Amino acid sequence: MKLAISYALAQSTKLSVYEKRVTDIVLETKNLPEALYTRVTEYLELESRVELLNSRFAVLQEMLDMLRDHQNNYHNVRLEWIVIWLIVVEVVVGLFELLGLFGLVGRDHTG
Repeated sequence: MKLAISYALAQSTKLSVYEKRVTDIVLETKNLPEALYTRVTEYLELESRVELLNSRFAVLQEMLDMLRDHQNNYHNVRLEWIVIWLIVVEVVVGLFELLGLFGLVGRDHTG
């Protein structure tokens, strides 16, 4: 019985030592992932590459904005010309109606 109890106490004591070592190792190495990540991003120059990509995307966005503005302007100019031609047609029709009132067009003068 004493042997079993002493064996259990010895195992508990040994486990306590291992637990302490594991805790110490975890505390010593807890900053490694962040330091490893920081070093890798510096080595791969991720920050400068991201800035470069962002500036390129900004240029592309400006180009797309210019193309959209050009397309909108083209559409607006086309609509303006349609309105101008409709006004011209209306003026011509109105002119014929006015000439018709004075008897200059629209009637047959043979009769």
